[in-house]
Amino acid sequence: MQDSGFSFFGQQLVAQIPVLLVAFIGLGLSLVFLGRYRWPAVLTLLATGILLITTFVVTGAQAYVFSSRNTMGLSTENYTQLAIGVGWVGSLARALALALLLTAVFIGRKRPAPVTTSPQ
Repeated sequence: MQDSGFSFFGQQLVAQIPVLLVAFIGLGLSLVFLGRYRWPAVLTLLATGILLITTFVVTGAQAYVFSSRNTMGLSTENYTQLAIGVGWVGSLARALALALLLTAVFIGRKRPAPVTTSPQ
């Protein structure tokens, strides 16, 4: 049964490749711009780190629940509750990462100087 869990884990990670690529690129860019744009880079670093960790942890938890549903003697209802719980944890972590990215975009922005027109 362990093989089915690992197979499930691998299949799910393959499906997450676009997210992983963007998160790794964001992680690298945040390190590059850390000196120039300190707070946006720190927030982006945290957000992409959360996305990376969440991707692996949630996928691993899903694979564990999937492979253990028979060995743990889970009823369909218990299995469903565990799967939903894992989904909620992942969703909340991704929402936190998105909130950090939105904060990074708008932190430190100044209002534009008012445009004055002089009569000619």
